[in-house]
This record gives sequence, structure tokens and C-alpha cells, in this order.
Amino acid sequence: MPLLFFPTQNGKVAIVTGGTKGIGYQTVKHLARLGMHVIIGKVIILLIYF
Repeated sequence: MPLLFFPTQNGKVAIVTGGTKGIGYQTVKHLARLGMHVIIGKVIILLIYF
């Protein structure tokens, strides 16, 4: 969708969890294009079996 439809968000901050791939990654790119500072979070689940 063209950026024309969205107002600029200069100086605002967004936190995106799961922003390293897929829909989250595309969301991060879009928010950055709007001028936002984006913090990307990724959850790593470590399972250890004994």
C-alpha cells in the first residue's frame, strides 16, 4: 500500500515482537519508512530435556 495513505510518524517509537521475518519484518520496514524508531524483539524458546 502506498505511503500516501498513512500520515508520517516522525520521532515516534514502535516495539514489534516477532519482527525478524514474515509479516513482522514487513511491518518493521513500513513503520521505519513512516519515520518511526523501531525496536525489534524476537522470542527464543530454549527447551532442554534431561
